[in-house]
Amino acid sequence: MPSRFKEALNSGKFVVTSEVAPPKGTNLEKFLHHIDILKDKVDGLNVTDHQSSVMRFPSLGGCLAVKERGGEAIMQMTCRDRNRLAMQSDLLGAAAMGIHNVLCLTGDHQIFGDQPEAKGVFDLDSVQLVAMVEQMNRGTLLSGQEMKKPTDFLIGVAVGLGATILLFVINYSQIKIVRHTFSGTDITSNVERSDIHRRKLKELGAHIIILELQSYIFFGTANSLYAQIKSRLSETQQGSACYIILDFCRVSGLDSSAVFSFIKCKQIAETHKSTLILTSLSDRIYRQLEAGGLYKDDAVLRIFPDLDRGLEWCEEQLLESAGLTGMPEPYTLNDRLKGVGFKDEDISKLISYLERIEIAEGEYLILQGEESNDLFLLESGQLSIYLELENENYLRLQTTGTRTIIGEIGMYLGITRTASVIANEPSVVYRLSKISLAKMREESPDLAATFHEFAAHQLAERLVDTTRLVSALSR
Repeated sequence: MPSRFKEALNSGKFVVTSEVAPPKGTNLEKFLHHIDILKDKVDGLNVTDHQSSVMRFPSLGGCLAVKERGGEAIMQMTCRDRNRLAMQSDLLGAAAMGIHNVLCLTGDHQIFGDQPEAKGVFDLDSVQLVAMVEQMNRGTLLSGQEMKKPTDFLIGVAVGLGATILLFVINYSQIKIVRHTFSGTDITSNVERSDIHRRKLKELGAHIIILELQSYIFFGTANSLYAQIKSRLSETQQGSACYIILDFCRVSGLDSSAVFSFIKCKQIAETHKSTLILTSLSDRIYRQLEAGGLYKDDAVLRIFPDLDRGLEWCEEQLLESAGLTGMPEPYTLNDRLKGVGFKDEDISKLISYLERIEIAEGEYLILQGEESNDLFLLESGQLSIYLELENENYLRLQTTGTRTIIGEIGMYLGITRTASVIANEPSVVYRLSKISLAKMREESPDLAATFHEFAAHQLAERLVDTTRLVSALSR
């Protein structure tokens, strides 16, 4: 039986249709009210299929409601949410229930919807969908199997949809996906290094390229990122190892269609004997990349929880390639103090004001928020300074070597501890209390002045590093 809408078209009269949008739940009262108002005033009611990529009551269910209330239903079908099996199944169900009008659409991209992380199917496009429905009207499924009873759909298409999609791709691809670009000479990890290591990393820092990503990433912007990485790697010296860090800290989401571009980024890195490092991935983006075929910790791809940890790993690789890892450092506080200008007689005096303390791996030396009554000099071992955040999260501010004063800011300013300090391994520190420092000022003012100069030098080095980072960010 031909549809009433097809008869209206064949009559030559001016036809009118109206869209009706199914609800975002199972309460159909308002939807049915709209059907009752419009069914006798238009030639067809076009029931939308998750319009604007927002999840709603199904189009087929809405069409059945239109038919039950005496209206002429036009079922929308998009390619976004179904593969060819599901679309053929829905079409058979519609035909069996007396729905004979279908509007074939590609569908709005899921980035526009209320669940942008949804995975678009797009097994067929709208042109292929039209061909499939026409084939079913001739009595054959897409597999080639013949149907006992052909469908009799009136097939409709939306003119101009392709142009809309094209404009979306062009406009959205122009969004700047890379917020900042750095090299390993611009910023370094928060791991304190010896002077020799610092000089070597400054020399080799250009081998580390950091791309700070931003915004929502879909196939257009991801492909532009791939082009940038390919261009940068082509500029590197042949046979020279390079580390490309992609930091996702400011990325709000990732479209499933973009995963392939990241696979291509990994492939181009492998071609150039380089390593791709991903940092600050959210759990959702990590799962998307993993499902798409990216795997962590192989020869080409590495994943770290944050940019700082990723940078630390790259620096260790560069130092190892230069034969500088595991270099012995002086093991006594005397040697360290001599290295920063203390005389032998001053060192023996200074140590008399200090208290030697051994701390175990994982033990707190300083707890964020407590009173600042002392500072510490690290003789051996390694400590990390963490800013404790809400929800039991933390941010590593620095991993210290054995040349640093720890806790001086709080003690000098008379404020509570601004961060916590934890031992990464068994360590030895020397403690200088407020009382001992006051005693030193009174008994040995020249020694106290030398110590203050030492502390100021340490703070100045950190300020230089911070200034260099701010300068890089402001480019």
